[in-house]
Amino acid sequence: MALRNVWRHPWRSLATALGIGLGIAAVLATLSVGDNVEANLRATLQAATGRADLVLTPGPSGRAVFAQEPLLSQVIAVGDGANDLPMLDVAGLGIAFHAKPLVRQGAGQAISNVGLDGVLYFLGLRDRETMDQLAGREG
Repeated sequence: MALRNVWRHPWRSLATALGIGLGIAAVLATLSVGDNVEANLRATLQAATGRADLVLTPGPSGRAVFAQEPLLSQVIAVGDGANDLPMLDVAGLGIAFHAKPLVRQGAGQAISNVGLDGVLYFLGLRDRETMDQLAGREG
């Protein structure tokens, strides 16, 4: 029965086949463009900021594996949920940011009434001149 319709309406069948082919091609092109954009963005960011000195990846037990224990005292971690508690616990400075009560209790410090710039103020970075120095700009 389906074959009979294909032979009765060849132009409609051809248009359907072309539409399906174009749809598949569009999906593949979109995926390819997305991968290229992501690769270019990664390359641009890496060129601007350099490679990360410390990369944390999940370990087999779901917690992070830390090979560089001395570096952890220099890490500042900011989190808001219970899933962030292990990170806040091992970091040199753990800050609960607009967090739930349980997380505020588990973190060393908590910020609840200001934005992320409050973390900078907490660290003593208060004025535009300091921010310009951190960014490498001379005033």
